[in-house]
Amino acid sequence: MNKKKVYVYPTILEGETKKNPYILCLLEGLKSGSYEVVNFTKNGKKGISDVFQHLDSNIFIINWPENLADRRFGFIQVIFYLFFLLIAKVKNTKLVWVMHNKEAHNKSSFLSNMCMFFTAKLSTFVLTHSVEGVDYFKKKYKKDNIFNFPHPVYPNLSFPLDVEPRYDFIIWGSIDPYKNIISFLSFVKENPQHKNYTFLICGKCKNEQYAQQISSLIKDLPNITFINEFLKDNELAKYIAESKSILYTYNQSSVLSSGALIYSLSSHKKIIGPNFGNFKELAEDKIIATYSHFGEIFEIYDTFNADITQIEHYEHIYTWQKFVEYIAQLEEKF
Repeated sequence: MNKKKVYVYPTILEGETKKNPYILCLLEGLKSGSYEVVNFTKNGKKGISDVFQHLDSNIFIINWPENLADRRFGFIQVIFYLFFLLIAKVKNTKLVWVMHNKEAHNKSSFLSNMCMFFTAKLSTFVLTHSVEGVDYFKKKYKKDNIFNFPHPVYPNLSFPLDVEPRYDFIIWGSIDPYKNIISFLSFVKENPQHKNYTFLICGKCKNEQYAQQISSLIKDLPNITFINEFLKDNELAKYIAESKSILYTYNQSSVLSSGALIYSLSSHKKIIGPNFGNFKELAEDKIIATYSHFGEIFEIYDTFNADITQIEHYEHIYTWQKFVEYIAQLEEKF
């Protein structure tokens, strides 16, 4: 039986030298399922223009179109992308949008919003990883061809065992303004009763001004460590192992689901995040805990323990294989 040809965008994210973990897992899942990924071995450096070499694909799966405007030659890439959408519509090719966010995280603009609008209007169906995403899409785009599949877990992650914790909280990942870190640090600085809690903030901050703001805020706070570096997988695993809990301080304006949150699940650590998107949904099953304002974080830290059984159940149910099977089921219906 011939496999259906599927094209996935993007295969890497801007500035990275390896595939984004989400994309890599999606590509591997599709390849091992009933699909032939036509751009599996490509590094994606051509941007969206590469799609025109694969217009004979049966299905196009699009991720993060809102970021196109912020890419190199962003305006031209947006024009190419809108032209591609028109071609796909005329050819009646199946177009699947995986909607991760409400809008671009750091540089929402007319162009980025336009990319999302036309993707929503022209997609055969849309997938999201949170119930909130379904409600948001229906309300904003006035369409109901959207379906939720909770974010699949990342396989084969390992964290050092029997490591003595050095930090109460770790905030990890790329250090970007939408993650609301400066607001949280300002809160900690203004509330000295929290000075006995220790924090590790680690990850690369590409915005030098933002990094300087963080460094300036914590210069008088010896309980906060800031490591402004791109972390290898083993380094990140070590830092997570050295922390008692994992904290997310994201801003609600753009985020629907967090891949970093799902990455952290495998550590079986205490996870604390804001009360929206897939954070809220996992909290309903006692997998993580959520807060409504920063002041609640420390009480949660002192009292909450994750339900390991529920975490293991999630890890068993929501795999990439099952996600791809879900895509195939929807694709047959449309």
